[in-house]
Amino acid sequence: MLIDWKDSYCTGITEIDDQHKVLIGWINRLEETIVPEKTGSAVWDLLIDFHRYADTHFTTEENLARSSAVPEEAQARHWAEHDAYRARIEEFRRSFVQDDPHAPVLLMAFLHNWWLSHIQGTDQELGRLLRSAGAC
Repeated sequence: MLIDWKDSYCTGITEIDDQHKVLIGWINRLEETIVPEKTGSAVWDLLIDFHRYADTHFTTEENLARSSAVPEEAQARHWAEHDAYRARIEEFRRSFVQDDPHAPVLLMAFLHNWWLSHIQGTDQELGRLLRSAGAC
């Protein structure tokens, strides 16, 4: 199921919003490309650049928060989500290496759910904190 970008996803921080749009676009392209018939290792090759970009995005958020005096407890909660995402992606990588036939479909469901939840929840909070700290 493709994700349509909605204005309600905007955090008010242009750099973050632009990166979110790229990530959502990438998920949509992956959705159209990754089909259950593809082998796990072939699918993983398609995902490497996506995951590198996701890490770049996480670094952007973390750097903005640190440089804008976002409270440490808010940073810790946010980075914990990033770390949990990375750990889950590593689990998927192992499934792909083992050619688990269910991995592509499970990964796409995870990406849809995680990114929409993160953007609409934690990233909205980060946007509010950054705006109140004058980061925009």
